[in-house]
Amino acid sequence: MARLFFTFILCVFSVCCFSSEDGKRRDSIQKVTERGFLLYGQERYSEALECYTKALEWASAANDYKSQIVCLGNIGNIFAIYGDYDRSIYYNRLGYNLACEHKDSGMQTRFACMLVEISCCNDDIKSADTYYKLLMGTNGKWSQGDKYHWMICQAKLAKAKKKYSEAVFYYRKALTFATDHGMNSKYVITTLHELGNTYLSLHQTEKALAEYGKALQLAKKIKSGEMISETYQLYSTAYRLSGDAGLAEKYKAWAVQISDSLFNKKRFNYAKNKLFEYEEKVKNDQILVLSERVSAQTAVIAFISVIAVMLVVFAAVIFRKNKRLHEAHNLLLDKMSDLERQEKRNKELRKDIIDTRARIATGTPGNRTPEEGAKPEKRADVGIGEEQEAKLLDSIMAIMEDVETISKPDFSLNTLVNMLHSNTSYVSWCINDSLGKNFKTLLNEYRIKEACRRLSDTATYKRLTVQAVYEDLGYKSASNFIKAFKNVIGMTPSQYQRIIKERKETATTTEI
Repeated sequence: MARLFFTFILCVFSVCCFSSEDGKRRDSIQKVTERGFLLYGQERYSEALECYTKALEWASAANDYKSQIVCLGNIGNIFAIYGDYDRSIYYNRLGYNLACEHKDSGMQTRFACMLVEISCCNDDIKSADTYYKLLMGTNGKWSQGDKYHWMICQAKLAKAKKKYSEAVFYYRKALTFATDHGMNSKYVITTLHELGNTYLSLHQTEKALAEYGKALQLAKKIKSGEMISETYQLYSTAYRLSGDAGLAEKYKAWAVQISDSLFNKKRFNYAKNKLFEYEEKVKNDQILVLSERVSAQTAVIAFISVIAVMLVVFAAVIFRKNKRLHEAHNLLLDKMSDLERQEKRNKELRKDIIDTRARIATGTPGNRTPEEGAKPEKRADVGIGEEQEAKLLDSIMAIMEDVETISKPDFSLNTLVNMLHSNTSYVSWCINDSLGKNFKTLLNEYRIKEACRRLSDTATYKRLTVQAVYEDLGYKSASNFIKAFKNVIGMTPSQYQRIIKERKETATTTEI
């Protein structure tokens, strides 16, 4: 739902920052940015992101802070449209800090509004309250759009705190304001959506459907595919909550059909990688500058410092670094050995299962053949026979070894159970009894094993960032991926990459 709030915020940034002419050097930046505006308006967000990335790079090189603010704000909006609120907050925070640095109170207000709204969408009430205080502390005259978003911030905060009646009041107030001032139709549509969602929280389905109906009528009038899709999705949610599964599936199918045509995930991932490559280049340049400064300072210190002391310090640093590197190498080798032993154990277990099933089927010695008409013996604690457990575990391991299947973001224990046509109790018990771990641990081990393979195989996956790797393996955030990686391997992904790189360089040097 929150996606729609960011499909039209673009105009606010562009009008405020491109109203004055700053010279010929901005012409190329403005042309690329205007191209981004055009693509954005056509709901071609991946292509728009590529334009903003290029404009941001040029604006940073030209030290054009106003153009940087435009790009950062719009990049943040695009990530919010795709539901990546963490990245959206990151770029809006960069824009806010830049506005503070240049004492641009107008842009401080706009970024503070966005940070409040996105934090509410991200269910981070504490941060939303903090950003709201920043918003109320900004100086300068508020524009018409600022006043509208201030009402929306109040409504979203109230709804996030489950003060639904208060949220309805502010949404109604914002709706009246947008209508009376002839604001863009998208402001009206998104407010109607939020109002309907609040009614759903109050279990007032009929009122919610009425608001969605108004929104759909207006969305069709302005021919916005994205907003029509979003409204269908809201209809689906409302009908599902009311118990009408048929209509829920119908509207969901319509929403997905339109959404798939609008949001090209593959193209968006490509655009994200281009942005991340630029950010990586900026970081490397900053590190280079800092390194040059450190080198210069070190040279000065070298002339005025006691040579003996410097040698001792240098030797101590090298010794500690080598010691830590050696410990990290050992830890990595131990973890990789553990994973290999686990994989070997799983394969042996599956082989034993197959052999056991074969002996049971043929009635060979060493296995008691069930008497005719007798029921298979069941475990007293779960009610599943040994043969059933063996078959079930065999099927579980076969699925878990399918990287494409387990890498889906929505892959869960319930997904596994449905694929096996079994039930949660049997599957959970089987994993715990046979492998000595729970489903989450098993899933993380297989995913992290694949992550290690990709991070190590620089020849095949050289251009993939760590974020691209973990998103492709089904993790929704960097924090979840890093936590899982540390639990399995014992170090962070960046530490793992560095050690692998150093080991390869060492091996190459040894061969030479």
